[in-house]
Amino acid sequence: MLFRSDIFETSQGVTLWADLPGVTKERLNIKVQDANLFIEGEAVVPTPGGLRLQHAEIRQPHFARAFSVGGDLDTSKIDATLKDGVLKLTIPRRDEARPRRIEVRTD
Repeated sequence: MLFRSDIFETSQGVTLWADLPGVTKERLNIKVQDANLFIEGEAVVPTPGGLRLQHAEIRQPHFARAFSVGGDLDTSKIDATLKDGVLKLTIPRRDEARPRRIEVRTD
């Protein structure tokens, strides 16, 4: 099942926000391979004892998605945080790919 995500790009890098309801850190797998970012997770939706499930919005608790990663991003410095079912990935640009100001001299 695909999950929803938002991707923001700045001169410093890319930030990806992914909605992963019910996914815990232990059931989340993020990897980079061949310029692709793979995110997989499995939701854990506990049913309290003595209750019977009447309706479920999450029928397949397995989430997976792949994203292409541009060569100007430094995948060795990805920062990932998971809070309240929302994953935030920050991928900085490589230093040589960041915009830099060129100083102009006068003779």
